[in-house]
Amino acid sequence: MTGDKLIQMFLKYKMHVVGALPSSMCKDLYQIPLSDFEEEWENGKKNSVKAHRITGVWYEKKFTGVIRYSETTKKKQIHEWETKKAVILQKIEEIKLKLNHKGKGRKTTAKGLIYHVVDTVPKQYRGLFDYNVIENEGELQLYFNLNETRKKEFLLEMGKTVVFTDKEELTTKEIVEMYDSRNMIEDDMKWLKDKLMIPIKPVYVRKDVKIRAHVFLCVMGLCSTIICFI
Repeated sequence: MTGDKLIQMFLKYKMHVVGALPSSMCKDLYQIPLSDFEEEWENGKKNSVKAHRITGVWYEKKFTGVIRYSETTKKKQIHEWETKKAVILQKIEEIKLKLNHKGKGRKTTAKGLIYHVVDTVPKQYRGLFDYNVIENEGELQLYFNLNETRKKEFLLEMGKTVVFTDKEELTTKEIVEMYDSRNMIEDDMKWLKDKLMIPIKPVYVRKDVKIRAHVFLCVMGLCSTIICFI
């Protein structure tokens, strides 16, 4: 089910929505300078958070939105990007060195080389690079470069998240904190994934379908709060 249909379903059944827009839907919002961000506060981790309140039409409906910015998050994202970029470029150089080898083994095809390059670049960074394979007289040449224009747009997004909700009566800070509280639920789900054994006794049912329902309720009982986030 697509995101817009899922949101429409929530609203149809009187459920409220708090979510984050994908960057492809709000690139223009990242252009807003930080000097326009009218609110600032410290979160629970004592990190500064800046916010700018907006309204917009997304998923075919008008929502209240907040552009949230964190300098701490930006630094972490930049560090991760620089680390991953160095690894990517190193692997690409290794691929180039192994091209057109004369030894034994299966020869690399242009199609196979493209697949190899794509697999080398993590999904979230693939749009930042331009690459092409040219075959000339039986030999392959790989061209791989960082697209500077896309890199600038990518760096502009660092530290920013566009949060949206149908609850327009909430304050800017409440919207951001409600979205950030999803981390508690995600941590609970990660905790559950690491558990090999979950207590489900006593079991007073015998049929398989009822046992599955009992186990489901036991798992849900471990989650103190269930909130739907997009």
